[in-house]
Amino acid sequence: MLEKYEAALAAGTPWRYKLRLRRHDGEYRWFMSQGVPEPLEEAQAAGRSRQWFGSDLDIHDLHETQLQLQAKDQQLSQILSQSPAMIATVAGPDHRFTFTNAAYDALMGHRPRVCAPAAQCLPEVAEQGFVKLLDTVYESGKTFEGRAMPLQVLDAASGELRQVYLDFTYQLLRDGHGAATGILAFGVDVTEQVLARQEAERLQADLRAADRHLRRQAEVLPIITFTTDATGRTTYMSPQWYAFTGQKPGGDWDEVDMVWAERLHPDDQEKTRFEIRQSINFARLGRIEVRLRGANGQYRWFMTEAVPELDAAGRLRQRYGYLLDVHELRDTQRRLEEKDRQLSQILDQAPAMLATMEGPEHRFTFFNSTYGQLLGHRIQLGRPVAELMPELAAQGFVELLDRVYRTGETFVGKEMPTRLGAAATPAELTQYFDFSYVALRDGQGHITGILAFALDVTERVRSRQQAEELAAEINRRDEQVRTITASVPVFIFNFSPNGQITYTNPYFFEYTGLDPSASSDEIWGVLPPDDRATVRALAQTAMAAGEPWQATFRCRRQDGELRWFQAKAQPYTDANGQVAGFSAAIIKIHELHERTEELARSRADFAALADNIAQLAWMADAQGAIFWYNQQWYDYTGTTFDSMQGWGWQQVHDPALADGIRDRYVACIQAGKPWEDTFPLRRHDGEQRWFLSRARPIRDPATGEVVRWFGTNTDVTELRQLQDQLSDSEEELRIQAESIPQQVWTAQPDGTVDFFNHRTAAYVGESMERCGAAHWLNFVHPDDRGPMQSRWDQAIASQRYFEAEFRLRRYDGQYRWFLGQAQARRAPGGQVLKWYGTNTDVHQQRVLQEELVRREEQFRFLAESVPQIVWTSTGVGGNDYINQRWYDYTGLVPSQTTGDRADWPAVIHPDDLNPTNQRWKHCVETGEFFEIEYRFRRHDGVYRWFLGQGRAQRSADGHIIKWFGTCTDIDDQKQVQQQLEAQNARLVRTNEDLDNFVYTASHDLKQPINNMAGIFEELTRTAYFRDPDSIKLIAYFERALAQIFGTIDDLSAIVRGQRQQQELPPEPVVLAPLVDEVIGSLQDLVRQTGATFALDFATFPVVTFVRPNLQSLLFNLISNSLKYSAPGRPPLIRLSSTPDAVTGRPILTVQDNGIGIDMERFGPQLFQLFRRFHTHIEGTGMGLYLVNRIVQNHGGRLEVTSAVDEGTTFHIYL
Repeated sequence: MLEKYEAALAAGTPWRYKLRLRRHDGEYRWFMSQGVPEPLEEAQAAGRSRQWFGSDLDIHDLHETQLQLQAKDQQLSQILSQSPAMIATVAGPDHRFTFTNAAYDALMGHRPRVCAPAAQCLPEVAEQGFVKLLDTVYESGKTFEGRAMPLQVLDAASGELRQVYLDFTYQLLRDGHGAATGILAFGVDVTEQVLARQEAERLQADLRAADRHLRRQAEVLPIITFTTDATGRTTYMSPQWYAFTGQKPGGDWDEVDMVWAERLHPDDQEKTRFEIRQSINFARLGRIEVRLRGANGQYRWFMTEAVPELDAAGRLRQRYGYLLDVHELRDTQRRLEEKDRQLSQILDQAPAMLATMEGPEHRFTFFNSTYGQLLGHRIQLGRPVAELMPELAAQGFVELLDRVYRTGETFVGKEMPTRLGAAATPAELTQYFDFSYVALRDGQGHITGILAFALDVTERVRSRQQAEELAAEINRRDEQVRTITASVPVFIFNFSPNGQITYTNPYFFEYTGLDPSASSDEIWGVLPPDDRATVRALAQTAMAAGEPWQATFRCRRQDGELRWFQAKAQPYTDANGQVAGFSAAIIKIHELHERTEELARSRADFAALADNIAQLAWMADAQGAIFWYNQQWYDYTGTTFDSMQGWGWQQVHDPALADGIRDRYVACIQAGKPWEDTFPLRRHDGEQRWFLSRARPIRDPATGEVVRWFGTNTDVTELRQLQDQLSDSEEELRIQAESIPQQVWTAQPDGTVDFFNHRTAAYVGESMERCGAAHWLNFVHPDDRGPMQSRWDQAIASQRYFEAEFRLRRYDGQYRWFLGQAQARRAPGGQVLKWYGTNTDVHQQRVLQEELVRREEQFRFLAESVPQIVWTSTGVGGNDYINQRWYDYTGLVPSQTTGDRADWPAVIHPDDLNPTNQRWKHCVETGEFFEIEYRFRRHDGVYRWFLGQGRAQRSADGHIIKWFGTCTDIDDQKQVQQQLEAQNARLVRTNEDLDNFVYTASHDLKQPINNMAGIFEELTRTAYFRDPDSIKLIAYFERALAQIFGTIDDLSAIVRGQRQQQELPPEPVVLAPLVDEVIGSLQDLVRQTGATFALDFATFPVVTFVRPNLQSLLFNLISNSLKYSAPGRPPLIRLSSTPDAVTGRPILTVQDNGIGIDMERFGPQLFQLFRRFHTHIEGTGMGLYLVNRIVQNHGGRLEVTSAVDEGTTFHIYL
């Protein structure tokens, strides 16, 4: 290439050669490089060196196509030469040979010579009438086909004639005008087939004899044998069939077929008919399992198989088959499958963990659900253990697997500690397993994998560890117990099962002064005689029965004083459950005993007191059932103790009110809350009087549980009458207090709160009584309680107006802000008579205020954090805030600024100041979004570009109350933008130059190719070619010229479309007439293919597009649909336009029913230049590239869906 280039430069002549250039991705592509020198005279006249004008045209795809054509030509020549068929062509009426392949030459003894007549080269063939057949075909034009035609040819080696048989065809060859030019002879040597068929006919007789012998043998086998003809009709059935079905032999074969159909299980009939049809239609082995009903009416499973027998032509002649009873085998198989399912269920439900792994990498092939759950469902079949569970590999388990796989020795691990999951699993989460790794072997004993069997024994190990710890703890505690029993002030005794003392702790001897070696009688002797006899008898009786016992008695202290004690004894048993002894603990209850006696006296005093008070008193158990009334109750009601027990009190209540009173009473009992209610009680004389009933729970000091209730009923009849008289005057005031939307309260002159309205009680969730002076501060937030109390004390002391904000706890525990206010009501002398106050909920205002402060702080933090200059201005445009980044950038300090805080005029570039002021003034007046690009002077004097933006905040009535804005440094972006604009301008000029070059090159290429085509046409018209391959070469060259012309036209169309897109404006295009115009231009192809069209442009009849480009787009798509139509199926091409459901823009659809495109294989290459997908149809591979480029230049996109042998759909989104 360099030599040609240097030679052209030296000689001043044009150059033209091919070369490969490396692309940016490293791939080399073929280019045609051409160069033309400037006329020397022009260069000299201009006073400059000669210039050269050159181009490098990408011809890679054309070069590859030429290589493919050459390869295909060589391949075709090889195929014809190596084909076992005999091929020859003869020309003219005297049938002169023009081509013979190797097979033809070999058959004819290499006697045919090019341009020699067939009769001259092969006289024996002519004598047998084959030359006359050539004459007939040449004259009539009708193709002749011969099948197994005998021919005697001369054997060149022996010189004798030998018999061959041929299947051959004589077909007339015509030129471009339809005139006969010669004959193609195509033949296949079928001598072996004919001889084989003759031999087969001879063997048929032997086969029939063997068939009869085979049938006799089959009839003694325990299977049913049969034969059928080529249609499936039975031609033979062995006697076993008749024995099984009970059918009488000797009948017509149609009867056998009918019985076969009747005896076939209904569920098997359809699949059996299908299998028989398939076996017959495709002459293949037929095999199926069916159920047949026997003579006893029972169905049994049979395996039936039919083997086809073919004739010499490969057609089905008959079928041989058998029916094998597999009922027991099928039943056994079913049981095995059931057992297999059971085994699978057992393995899945087994508590053991099972898994199998294969290969040296230990890839999982099976695991049960228990194994999968243990490992967190991380197991995946086919993946190695070390990859899925690296923590096991780190603990050495994969090394164990390697050893078992290598040695075949089983590994058994007991209580192996294992950490699953993360590598840093804490020790307390370690699990323990009993497991084994067993090598799995194949039939030859080779190790193929490993079976892992594991049991989780974590609980067992931990239980044992806990048991060991517990045993140590028991020993330690036993020692502690002995130490405790020796030191506690309690008598500890152990007795044998017969009541003998076996152990006494030291404290007993210390307390009584007895010697530790004292006898049992001496020990019993510390009890007074009366207590000793009673306790000893009680203990002996209980211990003889093996029962626990307890007793209270006096014991003599070492100083001789008697003190009260209580003993409790419990039996303990041995391992067999038999009483092994008794343990008794004796505690001193002297003080308790004395208090009990004192309590009994107190109860007597209480009963006397209760019987003499004015109220009706009563006591109830923890469930509310009353078990005691004082005498006043019985005197008032006239009832008795028995009638009033439990819930008998309801008898003296008004029946209409009794249920409600009981429900309220039970609710208080269940809630454990104090009871209070007012209701009438019937006196013994029938009069109803009003009582105030109150009850308080009495709780166990230790547990806090209610043990009983004590209550009183106080006669409030006269008080109620007074309240009724006052209620009218107070009701109005109370209604007013309850109706205002505030908490209302009153307080005495000393500040004691004595009233809250129900709104307050509802808010705090407590009764009016609890909201009194003693408790109201409990609802105030602890942080506000001190200041609140201080303010209130100051108001009381100064007798002035009270006001304070505080948080008050709501019934659900939430605190809300309130404004508390109080005003004093004074007597004529000025002293305070009453305080009247309200609490107003100001929580929302307080929260909003705090939120406003918080957001202000957030805004300032955000403003100081973002990498921008952030500012705010008043509604009239005065700057009132700018973040620190402004001062960092400008170098200004707040003390240096004048006017507004930012001092913009000192920083903005003088050329930008006036436009900025005008824009800002306009936005402040109109409220429009403020945006401008200007330059700011940095602290070092350098100006940088900034994007200023601001948005107005408006009040509810639309007035501007504030401006928020930012200034973003866009200097780097501005420079990049300027560079991009310059580059884009250069690219536009480059693209224009490239398009002009391609356009010019395509026109320049046409002239030499037109000259070449004219020369070739004249050459083929006047020259005579003796080479038999010349016809093919001429056809190849003509196709190559057509492809070059098509490629040049397509390149021109691409450039033309690009220019039209740039030069012609889009216009409204009516689709229907444009499509009719395109179809009209393809009318010849439409008639040839028989295509029909379905047009639907009703919903979007007009689109905006460059009309020539849209016409080119439709022409390419419709012509492709016609060219790539499916054989045997007329093309149906649908064109429609619809609006996009999302954008509303038009979608143009072209759909056909052609041969389709394999999208999975060719989808990514669909729009590549020179790419073709159906080589059996001529084309340039540029149509879809052109269509896609037109759509993209328009700003749209092209989507394709296609299925092989179904058709292709193009969706063009415009």
